[in-house]
Amino acid sequence: MEKNWDENAMEQIAVAQLQAAQKLWHQDLDAYIRDASEEEQAALTEEFTSRYPEPQKLDPEDIYNQTKRTLYVKIDESGGVVKAQAKYILNTYDYVKEGGNKYQRMDICPCNGNSEKEQVRGCFCTYESAYWTFYSSEADAKLKNLYIFYYPNYESKSSTKPLDKIVVENTDNYAVNVYVTKQRDEANNVPTSIQENSYRMSLTIKECPAALGQTNWNTNPSLYRAQTKLRTNLDYNISDFDKILTRPRISQMQLTYQSVTTAGKDDKKKTGSAAKQILSYNGLDDKKETDRIYTAKVSVYKAGAADEGFPKDELVVSLDGAKEN
Repeated sequence: MEKNWDENAMEQIAVAQLQAAQKLWHQDLDAYIRDASEEEQAALTEEFTSRYPEPQKLDPEDIYNQTKRTLYVKIDESGGVVKAQAKYILNTYDYVKEGGNKYQRMDICPCNGNSEKEQVRGCFCTYESAYWTFYSSEADAKLKNLYIFYYPNYESKSSTKPLDKIVVENTDNYAVNVYVTKQRDEANNVPTSIQENSYRMSLTIKECPAALGQTNWNTNPSLYRAQTKLRTNLDYNISDFDKILTRPRISQMQLTYQSVTTAGKDDKKKTGSAAKQILSYNGLDDKKETDRIYTAKVSVYKAGAADEGFPKDELVVSLDGAKEN
């Protein structure tokens, strides 16, 4: 995904909000002066407009900074053909202009914040794209890895209501590695360490365990493994480009493994460390800890042997051993 997911959609939202705000503003003004005499109306109009200037178009970029962005990625397998599709939803309902008045906000939208659950006539705060296919295999070809690259919105700081959400729908239980990758904005030197530490997002992986006969998977999730394997640099601080191999771990991702029924309805779920275990969570490099045994030889010399370069005739004893890492 690009830095700005859909500038045209944000422009349309800003224009539609202006039209709704102007309509509401005129209605409120008419109600404010309705019962006044003709002589009083001019003074009341001036009083109202000084308190509430006639609405102007809001800044689309400022709206975007407070926009909830949800990216849906869907994997389908049918007749030996694998398809990967994506769509996104931009929801601006919670936007409020800093220091603004009641006409400089998005919750004047008639959907009352329910636009993602149902279509509401006249809703202007939310934009939903159509699904588009970004990968389609030839017959019987395998999709081994799926990569999602995106630029985080570092205004997303709430763990309970994050602005950035990604949902991967793999309800056909296709065995695949999913790589979710935060990208750095090198041109603007983003992110900083502070931005990385305060960033929060939601990542949900959906599968249908019931279709695999795993109806009781949740009773002992430590033994259950999903068909989707998660590889990501989320929960790693990527601010310092020189510390790629030693990036400190942080808490950014609200991870959920969501099971769905064979009818497609959300069912049981696991979050946090349990979801990481189910999804075989690892970093982008898929680095694993391995026990290694190193051979070691310890030699003991007489005092002063170092000054002479450890000659053999100064050797007292040598011992062979091993060291485990």
